[in-house]
Amino acid sequence: MTPELIDGKLLLSQREAAKALGICPKSLYNRTAPRGDILCVKIGSRVMYDPRDLTAWIDAQKNMKDGGLIDDAT
Repeated sequence: MTPELIDGKLLLSQREAAKALGICPKSLYNRTAPRGDILCVKIGSRVMYDPRDLTAWIDAQKNMKDGGLIDDAT
């Protein structure tokens, strides 16, 4: 599996990840595990984000409706 790169980077800073998602860094902080469900990678004191995790989070949001999974049967 080839890693997903953004601007040639394997990991994004909080500011870069927030910009990629179109949200402010504070919103990203509030959605980052353990407070939220966006995964991160800690390197020393730095919090970094894998673009694949951001993509997975976006995909999961597409499957949500009113806080629960969309029921295809209805």
